[in-house]
Formats: sequence, structure tokens, C-alpha cells
Amino acid sequence: MKKQYLLLSLTLLSIASSAQVTKSTSWVGNTLSGKMSRSIPSCINSLYAFPDGRVISNSVWSENANSQSFFKNGAYLHNIDPNGGGFTGGATKGGYAVAGDGTYIYMTYEMPVAYSNKTYNYVARFKKNGDKAPFTYGDTIYRSITYSSDTIFWGLAVVGNKVFISNSKRIVVLDTTTGNVLTTWQVPRCRDMHADLSGNIWVVQKKDASNPGTINCYNQNGTVLKTITTVIDPSGITIDKQ
Repeated sequence: MKKQYLLLSLTLLSIASSAQVTKSTSWVGNTLSGKMSRSIPSCINSLYAFPDGRVISNSVWSENANSQSFFKNGAYLHNIDPNGGGFTGGATKGGYAVAGDGTYIYMTYEMPVAYSNKTYNYVARFKKNGDKAPFTYGDTIYRSITYSSDTIFWGLAVVGNKVFISNSKRIVVLDTTTGNVLTTWQVPRCRDMHADLSGNIWVVQKKDASNPGTINCYNQNGTVLKTITTVIDPSGITIDKQ
């Protein structure tokens, strides 16, 4: 196989050296000038849908500060914090989760600590149009809330004045009015989550070499109400609220 590949390469080089080749190169990506309506993120880790048909995405990184962006009918609209030039960029990255409560959007994001190998994970709040809606407390210039410095925030859910965060090892419940931790409970390998109409929290639990994947339903204090085991390796969850 190696000999065949080498022979093909030599053949192509021979053709290229004996013929005039005309070509042009352009960068076709999310920074394509004037074509942002056709832009797509490099990946999407989480989506939140609005009743008007818009969706907002969250991803760790995308071109042109578009880690957190609005789309509708397949077209790019604008990124989060459009009047501030985009929320992410430079050292600040997007995240893995987004949630909403009908009034605000809650987004996770990451920011490395200067002169260290640590990365802090945060939850920021925005209005439905993408403008900032900072908390009255919190770290960083974005007035965001945080819990734990080096564990990824995989999932978010919002019920009333409570925001639920899954960070690989546990569920953390924070008060959105004060930023205080209300309660926590252990959920190994916890990932995405969603709140139902009763305010219960459904959490994806990833499988590993020793444990199967499950979906668990908890009340707001961490009591298990139901467990679904008829899944192989769940990674995300959403609930029809009709």
C-alpha cells in the first residue's frame, strides 16, 4: 500500500510540473466577509429554542466570537451581546450549556486563570435579544456566577430563582438573586439536564467502563423520583412542555 501511494504521488508531481495550473484560494469559513447569514458554528454543544422560532447555540469555540449565536430558519442572525461586540473571544470561550426561563437566557462559558493551568467556569445571564443582563454579584467583568474552578459545566436548568448546574460530579443549585449555594447532591458522570413543568430536574448520566448510562429525574432537593435505564449512552435531553 505504501508503494502504491508513493507512485501516485510521483505521478501527480510529474503532471503538475509539466502543466500550467491556474487556481485561486479563498477562506470559506465563519469569517467570510459579507456572508455571515450562511455561517455555521464549528460545533454546537447546546441549543435553546424560543417560541418565535429563533434558537441560540452554545459552543466552546467558533470563528469571529460566534460561540454563542442566534439562528432562525437556518440563517445566522447575530451573536450574543451584539451591541458589545460579542461575548466570547480571545481568552474567553463559550461553553457546553444554555437554558432559559422565558425572561432571561443563561449561558455557560470558560475563562482561563492568568499564569496558571486552571480554567474557571461561569454562568452568565442575558436578555432574550442577547443583550447582557448581569447579576448584581459575581466574579469577572461580566458579573457572572461560578462554582468550582476546574470542572466543566455540562448542563443547566432554571426554575424560578434557582439555577441548576451539572459539573461532572454533582448537581449544584444556586440562588439567582444572591449567588449563594442552596444545595448540592452527588451525581457521578452527570451531563445535560432539563426542567419539566413540575420543576423536577432530569439529568443525563453518561456511561463509563463500569456503569451504564441512565437518565434520572430528581426533585429540587436531589431526591430521585425516576430512573430510565433503557438507554445506551445518552448525551442530551429536552422535554416537550406542551
